[in-house]
Formats: sequence, C-alpha cells, structure tokens
Amino acid sequence: MEAQSALYQKIQTTYDFTDFEMQKMNFTISVIKYEFSKFIILGIVFALVGLFREYVVLMLTLIPIRTFSGGIHFNHFSSCFLFTAIFIALPVLLSSIVVLPHTIQVIILAASVSITYLTGPVTSPKRLPLQYGRYRTYRLISTGIALIWFFVFAFARVFPYRNLCFWVISLQTIQLICAKLARKGDIYEKD
Repeated sequence: MEAQSALYQKIQTTYDFTDFEMQKMNFTISVIKYEFSKFIILGIVFALVGLFREYVVLMLTLIPIRTFSGGIHFNHFSSCFLFTAIFIALPVLLSSIVVLPHTIQVIILAASVSITYLTGPVTSPKRLPLQYGRYRTYRLISTGIALIWFFVFAFARVFPYRNLCFWVISLQTIQLICAKLARKGDIYEKD
C-alpha cells in the first residue's frame, strides 16, 4: 500500500496532475481492477458448468449498454460481486425456461429503448459527476444501442442466443429503473 501511495505521488509530481485528476485516475484503476477480476472469476465459473459460450454472448450483449447506461452500484466488492453473479445467472436461467412470443419481445424491447432514454445513465455515487454534455452523450449512446437491439429483434426472427440476448437487455432495463429510483436528484454537473 505504501508503494502504491509513493507511485501515485511520483506520478502526480512528474506529470503535474491536480488532486482531482489523481482522484479520477485512482477511480479508473479501481474500476478496471474490480471489473476485470469479476469478469475472470465469473468466466471460470461459467466454463466449469459448461456455459462459457452463453457467458461470452451475455457479456457481449451487456457490456456495451451497461457501460453507457449504468445501473445499480454497490459500496463493497463482495456485495457487487454477489449481485453481478446473480444478475449474470438470471438471463441464462430465464432464457432456458421462458420464451416469449416474438411480438411480445419486440414490444418489451421498444419499451426498453424508451426507458433507457428516460432513465439513463445512472452512474455510481462514488464516481465524479458527469458534466451534462457527457451525460447527454452517454444517454444517446445507450439509447442507440438499445435501438439497434430493437431493430435486430424486429427484423431477425431467428439468430443464435436470441432469447438470452432478450433477457439480458430486459433485465438491464429493470436494473436501470431500480437504480434510477434509488438515486434521487441530479447525477451530473450543470454546465
């Protein structure tokens, strides 16, 4: 820990970073470390139970929209990991037991596009607030990703892992609603 502190101090003095810039760098490094470790651990678990392909599809579906729309955040790695594990397992479980008709899936995804636009992004309270311009950009990107999925579902009736992708997007939308309700007030800086 002392070596890390010395490294941060050396970086700050060498590159003349402000305390604010160092906080941003520290936050970014922490996020990468925690997210990467969750990604690896869950990947190993899914590989051990024979569901690694589903895990890869699930992550390729979730990461782009989650990156820009946000969602529920926790204060501790253990609670975050537990929630993530349950959240990742749910679409796999639901996709194997609940297949909704095509029309219902398209209607739900249309609602997801609207909800993503109206609620996102919901960032972590630990994260420095987004400037409004970036907040608006993230909102448009996440809505655009949801819109692309809507068109994929509307025009491609059959594709591999279709039901899994549907449940990932639907559950992410539900998570976004819950995160927005839990997070009161503005989550961005006024320009």
